[in-house]
Amino acid sequence: MEHGRERGQNITMNHPLLTGMVVLAHLAEDRLYYARLLVMETEAELFNAQLKNTPYKELRASVQKLSWAQRQLGARKDEKLADA
Repeated sequence: MEHGRERGQNITMNHPLLTGMVVLAHLAEDRLYYARLLVMETEAELFNAQLKNTPYKELRASVQKLSWAQRQLGARKDEKLADA
């Protein structure tokens, strides 16, 4: 259901075979992809919070999450380079 329940977002319409194929495709993706995705999503959360003028005190957890995500991304890049 990660793609949503709304029309146009739930691309498999909960069909078991199609949903299973999407799951397998996600499992085959490399860890670098997910590390990049986490950084990007966290940056977007912070950007949206800034647009709402959210006080820094309330952003602290997201800033820490971003820092952690960036370290994970660096580690995944190091792994990728070591395998090259």
